[in-house]
Amino acid sequence: LGSGDRVKVTVFGEDDLSGEFEVDGSGNISMPLIGTVPAGQKTVGELEQQIMTQLKDGYLKDPKIAIEVLNYRPFYILGEVNEPGSYPYRSGMTVLNAVVMGGGYIGVELAQVFARAGTVVTIVTRRGLVPEAEPEIGKALTRAFEEEGIAVRIVRSYTRVAQQGHTIDLTVDTGDGPQIIEAEELLLATGRFPNTAHLALDRAGIEICARGGIVVDDRMRTSRSGVYAAGDVTGRDQFVYMAAYGARLAAKNAMNGDSLIYDNAAMPAVVFSDPQVASVGLTEAAARAAGHDVRTSVLPLDAVPRALAARDTRGLIKLVADGPSKRLLGAHILAPEGADSIQTAAMALRAGMTYEDLGAMIFPYLTTVEGLKLAAQTFDKDVAALSCCAG
Repeated sequence: LGSGDRVKVTVFGEDDLSGEFEVDGSGNISMPLIGTVPAGQKTVGELEQQIMTQLKDGYLKDPKIAIEVLNYRPFYILGEVNEPGSYPYRSGMTVLNAVVMGGGYIGVELAQVFARAGTVVTIVTRRGLVPEAEPEIGKALTRAFEEEGIAVRIVRSYTRVAQQGHTIDLTVDTGDGPQIIEAEELLLATGRFPNTAHLALDRAGIEICARGGIVVDDRMRTSRSGVYAAGDVTGRDQFVYMAAYGARLAAKNAMNGDSLIYDNAAMPAVVFSDPQVASVGLTEAAARAAGHDVRTSVLPLDAVPRALAARDTRGLIKLVADGPSKRLLGAHILAPEGADSIQTAAMALRAGMTYEDLGAMIFPYLTTVEGLKLAAQTFDKDVAALSCCAG
């Protein structure tokens, strides 16, 4: 807090002590009965503790208070002021602004959590948001975040992090020279790697990859006979359900002669942002790299009746297919509660369905999952010209 900041202090059961106060030029606020309270350079949590201490010393035995900041402190980036987020800041969250390094699923999910708790958040990333997703989804999610007040900065590289008093300076290279981003807290979300450094795997004769993951084949076997590995320790498919799937295969293979094969071709993946990102199968780029003659359809969510009824059309659905055979290769959804629809797409891929098969299926009207049918029809039709539920 600094000079000019205004706070609303509520002392429960003590209306005469509650009110709105402004930090003066000396860094203090003046409250009834307890007088001057130092507030300058304090977080909301620290101010809360200060007020409680003074109340205990002079007035109340067990005070209960809440503090709300009525104006945001500006968040400076080289002298420029970013617009603050739209959510009120309340006591219990002591960080007024934060930088999140990394735009992957961890950075995206936590950045939005902090922003909705009242923190002014800037995501700094080298490849945009959810870079492994389809580019249309990354761009649409970025728009949704920016509309919510979360700043997204795409930079060439991170060059330096330094503690400067009560703040942290992150120096980045934007291509136009170094810039400094200042914040109270820094969240490092640039990726995960397996925690295998202290397992002495080299002494056991177990091979690891460059990032420390245990190398396994499609039957979960390591490089040492009789030793299997599954889950995050392998460095791939880092989802709890894939760890359980791999562990089940490893245990059975260890007992039955290695007859089961790990298959992640129809593995669903979800980022629990709002809107949610859900995907299964190949992206357009991966399908082309695999040698497919690719066809795609992209359906904006404002073409899905459920989204219109819910008055929330943030997002899109993209399907990827092999052109000559029309077989579905991937499905990618950005939608509120879009994760609930991805398993339908996963089963379509597992069954080897074409987009014509999917478009001909019966879907319940006014559901998000109906968007998959509409996206499938979009390969060959203009769904905007169709009547309700038309096939």
